[in-house]
Amino acid sequence: MNIHFKNIELLETLQKATLVEIEVGSALYGVKNADSDTDMLCIYVPSYNKLHSFLDLYHTLQYKDEASNTDYIFEDVYTFIQNILSGDSSIYFEALHTETLKNSVLGYLYENRTDFYNYNIVKAYAGFCKRDRKHLIPSISEREQAKRLSHIDRGVLFAEGILKKDLQINHPQIKERLEYFKTLNFKEKASEADILLEKAENIRKQVTQMLEQKKIFRVMETPKQKKLDNFLCELSKTEIYLSKQAEYMDLELFYEAMENGVNY
Repeated sequence: MNIHFKNIELLETLQKATLVEIEVGSALYGVKNADSDTDMLCIYVPSYNKLHSFLDLYHTLQYKDEASNTDYIFEDVYTFIQNILSGDSSIYFEALHTETLKNSVLGYLYENRTDFYNYNIVKAYAGFCKRDRKHLIPSISEREQAKRLSHIDRGVLFAEGILKKDLQINHPQIKERLEYFKTLNFKEKASEADILLEKAENIRKQVTQMLEQKKIFRVMETPKQKKLDNFLCELSKTEIYLSKQAEYMDLELFYEAMENGVNY
């Protein structure tokens, strides 16, 4: 869950700790337009006190820059990886495939991105399709209907790409299909969505069978987990990592979320 904050001091602390900043969302899929928000994923080095806190720090920090209509999503490098492996964040998974990540200190993750092609993430995409089908209703705008349908279409496309180990995040089909969806009336959109949902359900059944037959890993192959940990260990010794790690970060928002949950 995202914790929204407005504290400038905390923002500056997180910006100084950031290892790489990646534009995600519509820009990643090649469908960004004048009406689109800008979403920036900032992967940062956790402060010493955060790294050693008793808290289960799974929440994400989000800052909205109203002037530029930009959302900054801050995630520490360890939680970033954990949420990909668990299937909890398709956005983080998609960020693995960017040139920005490739050319950063975290380039190892890009080079080994197929190691993260697991049961959890395929099942997550299939689940997102079901969620977005429920939200495809007549009362929302035609633009939002097309957007919801495009989400379902993209979920199926990405799940198929993962299983084939041939995933293209900015696949031209995404934009082409979105434009096509805009030409449909609601009944036609609903029909397309139901066809896609059936595909998603078949993918879910397929990947479950693959897991049972040990043809796909739930999380990651054990030797590759070890390699990933070795990479992170070596990263933590580098000059750039150490220069980014603050001694202290204010964790009050995390304490409040632990006690009271997250308010939106």
